[in-house]
Amino acid sequence: MTPINQPHTVVWPEADGEWGVGSKVGGRGDPIGLGVLIRRDGLHAVAVNLDGDVLEDSYRMRPLGPEQPVPVEQVVDGIGALVAELLDRWPSDRGEVVVGLGVAVWGHVNLAGEVVESPALGWRQVRLPELLTAATGIDDVLVHHDVSALALAEQSFGVGRERSSFAVVTCRWGLGCSLVLHNELVRGDDGAAAELGHVVFDPDGPDCSCGNRGCLEMLATPKAVVERVRGAGLAHVESPLEVVDLARAGDETALAALRSAETMLGRGLALLTNLVNPGLVVLYGQPEVLGAEPYREATLTALRRSSFPTRHCDVVIKPNADQMAARGVASEVLQLVAEPSPARSGLGSR
Repeated sequence: MTPINQPHTVVWPEADGEWGVGSKVGGRGDPIGLGVLIRRDGLHAVAVNLDGDVLEDSYRMRPLGPEQPVPVEQVVDGIGALVAELLDRWPSDRGEVVVGLGVAVWGHVNLAGEVVESPALGWRQVRLPELLTAATGIDDVLVHHDVSALALAEQSFGVGRERSSFAVVTCRWGLGCSLVLHNELVRGDDGAAAELGHVVFDPDGPDCSCGNRGCLEMLATPKAVVERVRGAGLAHVESPLEVVDLARAGDETALAALRSAETMLGRGLALLTNLVNPGLVVLYGQPEVLGAEPYREATLTALRRSSFPTRHCDVVIKPNADQMAARGVASEVLQLVAEPSPARSGLGSR
């Protein structure tokens, strides 16, 4: 795979050096990439230029309904409407044209861009690139796992710019992971690499949406913290921040839940460190929770104790960043159409 900052081309400019344009957007000019993050709570969109700059007034959200599974046609129609809205608002004299659409989605996305399974959305075997091309008129559609989109963004715009190898871990209600090793995004045989959240750490632990028991995301996330304290009698607790506040006030149940979860997270990060030696983990979540003293200290202690003695791994905590994921996949698809190449087999996913 070619890193995002070393683009290869999947389309050619026209003979005069200006950009060929898809039928829907029309005209010629500087290329623009669109990026959409699909989440259970809505669709988040950005438009970026070749420098990866997010253009003004280009970030939108359209809530999805409560159905499970989320109807595929609802999401596809929503993205089509969102793209049309962005294009309708585009000033005709700006001289910019949309040349590609990148999409980031929860779940297993194979190398062809097909959503093999997304438990959060209730999807299986959804051929998203084809559906989105039909809905938007944009031929070049790239689909990535949402955490891979974050890794691509970190590689181009974030702390990963200075690292050849690093990991991105999202620790929210679930636990996702993506790896960049030697400047390349690790995809695996069919796009399912780095499923750290579904490594079984306790075979007798809580049931997971993947069908196993005791997966890391059921033990190490803020969601796991809330469920643990509720199960211990604090039924009124609804959010991880409440648990942090209780722990700061000296509540032993809250303290134990935080320390247990972050010990498991630290062991998970140590597994990454021992296996692939990333050197840096960018940990996305709620800093007020992940950075709280009982939580953070237990993570770093378990990471040190469980890592091979000669391994070193920095940990950077960042707030949730939906726009960052959308920006990463928008920039990726734009880079892929930015330079000529004799080989084009369609985008889908890389």
